[in-house]
Amino acid sequence: MRRLLKALPLFGFSFSEISVAFVRMFILTHILGPFEFGFAAAISAAYATIEQITDIAIFRFVSSSPRSVQVEAIAGAHALTILRGFFLATCILVFSYPIACALAGCGNWPSFAWLAPVTIIKSFEDLEIRVGERDYRYWPQLIASLVSHGAGIVALIVVAYETGSHYAFIAYLLVQAAAYVVASHILASNPYQVEWNTPYFRKALAFGFPLLLNGAGLALVGQGDRLMVGALLGLPTLGLYAVVVLAGLVPISGIIRILGPLFFAGLHNARDVSSKYVARVRLFSRLYPIVAGCYALALIAVLKTAIPLVFGSRFIVSNLAVLVIASTAFFRIVRLEPHTSLLLNAQKTRALALSNLSSLIGLIAATILILIYPSIEGALIGVLIGEFVGLSFAVSATKELLKSAIVDYAISVSAVMIVVAGSAALVFLTHSSDNILIRIAISGGACILILAGACIFLPKFYRRAYTSRHRIHEFEVPKTE
Repeated sequence: MRRLLKALPLFGFSFSEISVAFVRMFILTHILGPFEFGFAAAISAAYATIEQITDIAIFRFVSSSPRSVQVEAIAGAHALTILRGFFLATCILVFSYPIACALAGCGNWPSFAWLAPVTIIKSFEDLEIRVGERDYRYWPQLIASLVSHGAGIVALIVVAYETGSHYAFIAYLLVQAAAYVVASHILASNPYQVEWNTPYFRKALAFGFPLLLNGAGLALVGQGDRLMVGALLGLPTLGLYAVVVLAGLVPISGIIRILGPLFFAGLHNARDVSSKYVARVRLFSRLYPIVAGCYALALIAVLKTAIPLVFGSRFIVSNLAVLVIASTAFFRIVRLEPHTSLLLNAQKTRALALSNLSSLIGLIAATILILIYPSIEGALIGVLIGEFVGLSFAVSATKELLKSAIVDYAISVSAVMIVVAGSAALVFLTHSSDNILIRIAISGGACILILAGACIFLPKFYRRAYTSRHRIHEFEVPKTE
């Protein structure tokens, strides 16, 4: 019960992040017209691309550093974060004109340039509330998220109703960033410090620089397809594509946001050579494919009906799109974890970067397919190809870290994939895909089968990983000097 209560804010934080994305999309699809909504989706994709390209996961540097130097490490990380923010703003100002020309018309470049102050504001956040993850402290992040997104949504609604334009999304970004920075400073327990000329700034730079390549890979994989769809198929089509991707793939970040920190903290608090460490790797190697399979089955069951019901009748999804999205979701989850946590815990950021960059093959494939078959299905199939290639590279990069758990991982992935493929075949090959009750029955039965296997095989791994007469009470927050 103590562990559940510790993790409860993490569930709340992840749920709030995903819910906000859906609330934003719901508001914009019901207030803005097709072009303005597509324009807002283009701005969102451009901002996410630039953010991810320079995402150096610097709070992970502090989390993986010794607790005795936490204050100094955070101060160095703050310095690097500010440097990153101003660098981002410069990039945005430089590229706002060509991005506008490619997506919405050259005269609309100020809309993209407004993203520069957003990055500068965000660079002054206090990282302490994020570093608390390694001690299972999630309340500060949950509070900061609720306050900042709540303020941003209010600004979004007001500007959307007043202008009916994409500037509503820009207003959201500005207000949300400012509110989060203020909340992070209020909720931090130590004074905000920035130190430039220290060994920890240089260590943070050495940790984060390889992740520039990682961020570039994540950005081009996660947002490059949207930019390409907008450029080749137009902003109204981009709006449909953004809705499909939001409904099918964005919730994955919430799943990873819950399980990733728990796994990372578990690794961090166990010695690399201990039996407990090995048991935790084996546990999560079996758990992630199970989660991926159940999520893919949920998409097969409800996605086709849910999208037009929630976002409007103009957003219609084909059977092929649903099948590809569900497959992409499965491979994305098992590609990201447990591999990302293993590589970050070992501070092998270069291997992580190369692993994520491999998924760029999917963007190339998507571009070729769109030129041959100009539709969102072509783009989605390209993304699926990239996820499969990325999974292959991720397994190769972590095979030594997985150790004996690589067998558990392979068995779990293969077994779950067979169940998901079988249920998808029943749904789409028997011409029952238009009946939501049949889809739910087939997918639900397959999900029950997967969960039954989990109930049989996972408990013993959990007992070995987290329960022992001599276990350290790691869910208690350690004292720091």
